[in-house]
Amino acid sequence: MKRLFAIGALLAFLFVTAPVYAADKPISGTVTRVDMEQKMLVIKDSKGQETVVYWDDSTRLDGGPLQEGANAKLVARDDGGRVRASSIQVSGKAPAPTREKGPVQ
Repeated sequence: MKRLFAIGALLAFLFVTAPVYAADKPISGTVTRVDMEQKMLVIKDSKGQETVVYWDDSTRLDGGPLQEGANAKLVARDDGGRVRASSIQVSGKAPAPTREKGPVQ
């Protein structure tokens, strides 16, 4: 019985403290959407995958303004089902896509 209680207590402790030990995840790409009111952005990586990221007052923001089309590097972690940034580094706008030259009309 004591063993069962000890195992249960250990599992409860691990379940409660696991989010504290969640690993930071680097994310980089192009900002496709910014909502300043909700403190939320969408970033699209080089594979085309979009990630919704939230920030708060403790998030460190470096570089240029946070705007659509900007390149950004983030450090984020899962925070109760939301991806929350601990730092955001903005490095200017992404280059415009090149267009193929065709006949002039």
